[in-house]
Amino acid sequence: VVAVGDRLAAGDAAGGARLLALLAEALALRRPAAGPVASPALAAVRAELVADPGRDWNLQLLARRHGLGYDAMRRGFRQAYALAPLAFLRRERVNASCRLLLEGASVAAAAQAAGFADPFFFSRTFRRLIGLSPRAFVRQAGRGG
Repeated sequence: VVAVGDRLAAGDAAGGARLLALLAEALALRRPAAGPVASPALAAVRAELVADPGRDWNLQLLARRHGLGYDAMRRGFRQAYALAPLAFLRRERVNASCRLLLEGASVAAAAQAAGFADPFFFSRTFRRLIGLSPRAFVRQAGRGG
């Protein structure tokens, strides 16, 4: 948001608008779909995933810690948030990597910090969810790359 303001103040309205569109798209990944209200246990699972997407999660242990069976957690999570827990986690990781890239991190550093061990899988996942490669995202945001 600060970068958008800087671009607009510098007279780069097109760059500011592009960056604002990229930020809006990345933040849209965080919105849960409208649907059934999640149980407190499912909401707690979601909150943990959002709080630390880069962590090496064991979803079975996470479900058990919140008093849920893995299959029940997976079904309930999908009903409440329109995504399976692993797909939700991938989106959170890509969202985290977007923030890191916009802050100036390298593609490799953003991938690793967001929890992607394999840079090729990161690039493929990023492109599928954002519609651009990580480098193209950085270039379009005006950060070089």
